[in-house]
Amino acid sequence: MKSLRSAAFGISSLVLVSTAPALAEQADQYEVLFQRRTDISKIEQSVSAPTREAARRTVKARTRSHQEALARAEAGEDRAGPRRGRNVVVKHGRALGYVHASRERYRALIARHAKAHGLPFALVDAVVRVESRYNPRAYNGGAYGLMQIKYQTARGLGYRGSAAGLYDPDTNLRYAVKYLAQAYQLSGGDTCATVMRYQSGHYAKRMNSANRAYCSKVRTIVATLGSQES
Repeated sequence: MKSLRSAAFGISSLVLVSTAPALAEQADQYEVLFQRRTDISKIEQSVSAPTREAARRTVKARTRSHQEALARAEAGEDRAGPRRGRNVVVKHGRALGYVHASRERYRALIARHAKAHGLPFALVDAVVRVESRYNPRAYNGGAYGLMQIKYQTARGLGYRGSAAGLYDPDTNLRYAVKYLAQAYQLSGGDTCATVMRYQSGHYAKRMNSANRAYCSKVRTIVATLGSQES
């Protein structure tokens, strides 16, 4: 704890995240609570004042970097590529108004690919939102773009381009919606079974907790979309 206190006074918050895992965890907790507008006293009582202040500074620094990354992505100026921003826009898209604007931007494209494969627009739209919050530059664990399709999965569906090519919205949707459509057919049109196979693979047979959480999100989005368009 002594070393953490010293670090809190003498090192910038960004360095603290990389050199003090415990402090980074505190910052993560603060960030979640800030995003939810929750009383942060839930965690304040368990940490020292210097550590608490350092965590606060870390959250502020992250927020600034997230906003800057969003601006670069929107302007097409992020020369470091998608990996640098990773899920920055995904994580903070709702607060910055990114989700709604991007959904409108890709709505016609999503609708076209959904129609081409005989899928309900609301289902494809919901999967895009859950997977990337409409961020075409999203990357996580080998999954790319709007629908977070993996490179090997796309190749299995006939894609012959590079992995980076999957950041292109039209290309990403072409192959990912095709994969989703196959899952839909295997599942007889059942929503939960469809997203289970999309998330865990076409050979998945039994829902796990992650699949159930995914399905719950998709159903909520589909229901909300239906009420907005009725």
